[in-house]
Amino acid sequence: NGQLTASLPDGISGNYQVVVVTNATTTVNEGSAGGSNNSTASSVIDVSLAPYPALAVSNVTAPALTIGDPVSIKVSWTVTNDGTGPISSATGFDDRVVLSPDNIYGNSDDIIIGDFVHSGGLAVGQSYTQTKTINVPAGTTGHFHLFVKTDALGQIYQYNNINPTIGSPANFVDIIPEPYASLDV
Repeated sequence: NGQLTASLPDGISGNYQVVVVTNATTTVNEGSAGGSNNSTASSVIDVSLAPYPALAVSNVTAPALTIGDPVSIKVSWTVTNDGTGPISSATGFDDRVVLSPDNIYGNSDDIIIGDFVHSGGLAVGQSYTQTKTINVPAGTTGHFHLFVKTDALGQIYQYNNINPTIGSPANFVDIIPEPYASLDV
């Protein structure tokens, strides 16, 4: 007789059986009849999907125009757990703030300007708001899309999250080294 405690992989549900195979690597010579007595299956076990978090980013704000070199910009965002399960207080995850000259998060032209750790739990329906003043690298100028991505490093299992884990302000973020010229005619 033996016992085994096992953790099932995230995201599974349905009917399963546990199959026990002895001498699975055939290291013990059991003769010609030995292979037929090496496995047995349990009765059907109904596995239900465990409650899971589903994070969503909203209410992203950033200034439309910042003048200087180098500059700091103030960015604010809210993250909400819209899932069916909480995030434990022992789990942390990163919110990432990115400037991009195009409207695509995660490609090679992105400039990561900050990673901010959220530590502590997040119950179902609970949210938090971050407001950070972020130093932009010297020499950064242009017309940018700003993105905030929660759980940027994929630390939280979110099953089939359909929420927007990336958010942006309604405006572009322009960073210029000097004020625009004011011409009078």
